[in-house]
Amino acid sequence: MTNPPINSYFDRQTYTFTWNISTYENISLTFVATDNKGARSELAPQIIMCYCSNNGTCDYAAEMVTVDNVDQVECRCNPAWTGSHCTQDFNACADQPCFSNATCTDNIAPMSGYTCSNCPIGYVGDGLKCSDYDECLNGTHACSQTCITKRGVTV
Repeated sequence: MTNPPINSYFDRQTYTFTWNISTYENISLTFVATDNKGARSELAPQIIMCYCSNNGTCDYAAEMVTVDNVDQVECRCNPAWTGSHCTQDFNACADQPCFSNATCTDNIAPMSGYTCSNCPIGYVGDGLKCSDYDECLNGTHACSQTCITKRGVTV
């Protein structure tokens, strides 16, 4: 093999060419076969590339995108990652999963998910789901008159 790319290997038993790359920039490949009489044949194969970081996997069944004559397959990213090559932290708080007025804190990749702060005053729960705490019904009020609870506030 003449001038093989760095990190490439050609198995002469199976005629399999393997090339582990780290970039999409300026990639072209031509195989040239020459016999002992000088006859020559060239093959420029279709290149299908996949580069998924952070343990993402290549989705060869998905639609390919062609960039500079190189077909690229999509990545299936782990829950903590997003983006074309699974290199961007997925923001689990983007859809505002916590209860209103509870703060959502995104777990930074490689951890996935989020945590919610405590429920607002007058509510009970885990921050994801909160319900009105009825002080009047539960007898935990300081009212000497009639106790009325309105949206988390005892009056």
